[in-house]
Amino acid sequence: MYESVRGRLAEKEATRCVVETGGFGYVVAIPASTADRLPRVGEDVRLLLHLVVPERGGDWRLFGFLTADERALFRACLGVSSVGPATALALVSGMPPSAFRAAIAAGDVTALTRIKGVGRKTAERLVLELRGAVAPGGAAAAAPPADGPVAEAVAALVALGLEPSEAAERLRRLPDAATLPVEDLVKRALRTR
Repeated sequence: MYESVRGRLAEKEATRCVVETGGFGYVVAIPASTADRLPRVGEDVRLLLHLVVPERGGDWRLFGFLTADERALFRACLGVSSVGPATALALVSGMPPSAFRAAIAAGDVTALTRIKGVGRKTAERLVLELRGAVAPGGAAAAAPPADGPVAEAVAALVALGLEPSEAAERLRRLPDAATLPVEDLVKRALRTR
């Protein structure tokens, strides 16, 4: 629903900022890594966004990131059972994306438990559920081709409601994706979890 916001930085704190654009001020929750790199108040800023709408009512919340990699990790963490937006934000704040990916790939539960608010069970769940989904090479490692049947299948899956990263990951797990027509790719990816 919201991809990004560009405007004047009206306020900034350690965990949130306000971006004014088009006559509106958007309150955006941010990780520490983004807070550290924000420009001075009054200067222009662009943040990549993720909107969280609570299932049982409550306030809608915007989360903002300076890099696509941080947002992708935040979204991946949200996909882990029992990990909500506050914990996902703490994870992105707790270590650089490359270190987070390395900890997941190595199964380093201890490194993950050093992050405030992450206990042993949550760390174990993160390793279990993200090991195949979070590539150590960064967001580009899982990027789909720019054209061809796989790219068309990603576009079709996104049109059906999947996040682009989820669509790309499902297609990446198909062993013969490069040889299949778009229709078969979409059908198989929808059956993949």
